[in-house]
Amino acid sequence: MKSGKPEQKDTMTKLIQNPKQNCADWPSGQSFKSDGKLLPATKHPARLTWVVLLAALVCLLSGTSASHAQGSPPGCTGSALGISLFTDIANVHVGDTIWYSATVFNNLPGSPRIACDASGIVAGIVTPDGRTNMMTLRRTTLLNGESDFYTNVVSYVVRTQDIQSDGTVRAAAFDNGDIHQNETLSRGGGFQGVNTEVNQPCIQLTVQCTGSVGQTGAILFTGTVINCGNNTLVG
Repeated sequence: MKSGKPEQKDTMTKLIQNPKQNCADWPSGQSFKSDGKLLPATKHPARLTWVVLLAALVCLLSGTSASHAQGSPPGCTGSALGISLFTDIANVHVGDTIWYSATVFNNLPGSPRIACDASGIVAGIVTPDGRTNMMTLRRTTLLNGESDFYTNVVSYVVRTQDIQSDGTVRAAAFDNGDIHQNETLSRGGGFQGVNTEVNQPCIQLTVQCTGSVGQTGAILFTGTVINCGNNTLVG
């Protein structure tokens, strides 16, 4: 009858050389096969225990290494989740309505990098009055290269108190989501601002007069006209 030791060594060597093989194929702690016969596990209990433990460790390390390196999709290396923001008009007056549109995207066409999948996406637009308007998204998960455009999703009526010192009203859009770069998710996203010029016509007129003597004396008027607005005046 042949000894079971060479068979144990050969089996262990094969597992180490190919750790990705099905670990279920490794013999249990009850017995080994040798020439079609079962050898009692109690014949070499200490040696058998160490062999089984080492085999289990090889399988565990192999599976852990594969899971740690895996992103979604395979080969992705980072986040490209972002947002763009648009207005329907370039110049406005106080009392006019501005409509805002936005695109929520995950990576841009032609990018040399593969963007990791993004899930749990939220997005919103902050209007010039400081109000945060959360958007209702058609999709909250975007794969590499996917995007959704939202037309006239938020409106705002121009108010005097919202005009900045440079004569504009400003809005901003944001989005963020979970980035599937590996088993540890990270939070990523984008931010985009836009301004709209507010037409504020204004004329400042100053007049001076110089009197004369007598009923027939000529009165001299002088003055200046200043454009105190942010528009070019013609005429």
